[in-house]
Amino acid sequence: YILSPFIFLGNFKMNLTVFNLKDVKANNKPLFLPEMQGLSIQRFDVPKYPFLLKMLNTMLSAYWLPEEIPMDVDKSNFSKMSEAEEHVVISNIKSQILLDSIMGRAPDIIFGPALGDPVLEAVVKTWSFQEMVHSKSYTYIIQNSFSNPDEVLSGVMDIDGIVKRSETITAIYDACTQHITDYYEGKCSRLEAVKYVYLALHGANALESIRFPVSFACSFAFAQNGILPGLGNIISLINRDENSHAAITSNILAMLPSDDEDFAIVAKDPEVISQVQDIWKTTYYEELEWTDYLFSKGEIFGLNARVLKQYLTYVATFRLKAIDVGTTTDVLGVEPVNDNPIRWINEWINNKSNQPAPQETELVNYERGVIDLNDGLSGLDVNLGF
Repeated sequence: YILSPFIFLGNFKMNLTVFNLKDVKANNKPLFLPEMQGLSIQRFDVPKYPFLLKMLNTMLSAYWLPEEIPMDVDKSNFSKMSEAEEHVVISNIKSQILLDSIMGRAPDIIFGPALGDPVLEAVVKTWSFQEMVHSKSYTYIIQNSFSNPDEVLSGVMDIDGIVKRSETITAIYDACTQHITDYYEGKCSRLEAVKYVYLALHGANALESIRFPVSFACSFAFAQNGILPGLGNIISLINRDENSHAAITSNILAMLPSDDEDFAIVAKDPEVISQVQDIWKTTYYEELEWTDYLFSKGEIFGLNARVLKQYLTYVATFRLKAIDVGTTTDVLGVEPVNDNPIRWINEWINNKSNQPAPQETELVNYERGVIDLNDGLSGLDVNLGF
């Protein structure tokens, strides 16, 4: 007696399947929103875009765990910090926990049901896994630095600036998830679903590109002064991973118009371009507000709100150039900052642990399967220090 699989389905209309038995070719579909939902054999020998396989291998080779980093000095020094210093550290860790709680789920949940390429599927799953490691790292930091870890962890949602930023991020992601579902249920056009995938990719890119650097810079300040070296070393590893993620979204956004006609239409749509610019503008100004909150009790080691805002603008200047959505003047309404106002940060960003991360602006020659490492802004350094 052979049990039919259809006995489990009843009258249920199945759209997404864990294994597609019909469409078995590995690289003949668009990266997102294939006509038939669900992927077949996971093949890595004939990648549609070798850049994606390169990024997968980069992320897999960068495996690490927070438990590898000693926190003894951090625990000893934390009790000696001033109120302003303690406020910056705790607030930033709470913020980073929330951001990585979102990103530990988001790539797989949002983009997973829409994927048409097995290598990109592996990239997305590895991206989500790394974000989970980052979230776990913040718990490790708290457990090994604070006398009452539960008090810190339970208070993540008590800060208005954290909640506000989370609402902005999740609104973009949830809209994408809904439109992917609607497309496969016949409730919206493919072009409409493509628009929301495109906006969600920009939302992820903005988060990875300019939300994280503000918090990271503060953490590096404590490490640079020998107060919290364990924190600095962990954030250095996290920074390397986040650069890989920013590279992934930047390059995918650049390759999609040549991969898919609908993405080419969406990318040129003035309304969509305006929405993309609004995503970056909202992200930038929310981080400016967050900077004011961080230093509301005073500056730390010569790092203050003014300098950190300059650094944020400096990072935004180059990130906007990399994805070609407009200048800081056009998009953000501010003058560009071309010189790094926190020069010492390069010691933490460009150290050996960060070297495997590729340039975010290392853009691909989008003839299928061809990589041109000379494209993009060759004058930039490997990581956020440019």
